[in-house]
Amino acid sequence: MILRLKYFGLLSEVTGMKEETMNLHSEITVEALRTMLEKKYTGLKTKSYQCAVDLKLQENDYKINKDSEIAFLPPFAGG
Repeated sequence: MILRLKYFGLLSEVTGMKEETMNLHSEITVEALRTMLEKKYTGLKTKSYQCAVDLKLQENDYKINKDSEIAFLPPFAGG
């Protein structure tokens, strides 16, 4: 399964990129993906962010089980 990961705002600065792809052989939860990325990009551990899978915000227990676009979104200020 191929995941297209996109990082927005401050998260793209922490990772040093706006997007990347990841090839996984089995399903993964949002929480497990976050943990994997926080090991790769240690600066993510101290950031608050949400995860959207195929344009829909998901909780940590959501299982990603197909090719998907994953967006990591920092908090938004409104006004």
